[in-house]
Amino acid sequence: MRLKSYIDTCLEPGERVVLRARYHWLANLRSFWLLNLFEGVVITDRRILTKTGILATRTQSMRLGQIESKDVSQSLAGRLLGYGDVIVAGSGGKTFIFQDLSRPLSVSAAIGRAMAARGVDTGTRSIAKTSGPRRRKGILS
Repeated sequence: MRLKSYIDTCLEPGERVVLRARYHWLANLRSFWLLNLFEGVVITDRRILTKTGILATRTQSMRLGQIESKDVSQSLAGRLLGYGDVIVAGSGGKTFIFQDLSRPLSVSAAIGRAMAARGVDTGTRSIAKTSGPRRRKGILS
């Protein structure tokens, strides 16, 4: 029998973990290494969960249907060593920035697959709101 992690205790009945993202080993060198051992990012078939803290913990989640955009940012060193940032923006102005994750493109792809499996539109959505009609080449759009 496997011991349950803190994130496992936060799962809803029937919710399935799709991916457990890990922080890159360089993140441990740049920050207090112990902190990253107790932090986690989990993608399930329903939402993204993140947990921070050791004694006092904070758990945040975003339903897959709330995601408006997901981006990956990698420096040259990040591309060579396999780490980067994943930025997930959701409705209501909620944004998750996961810095120094291992295999950020795989994490982004897993989010996309989970969204597609859930029937959530995975097309590019703009976060910026426009007010009123816009003119382009003389045509009102």
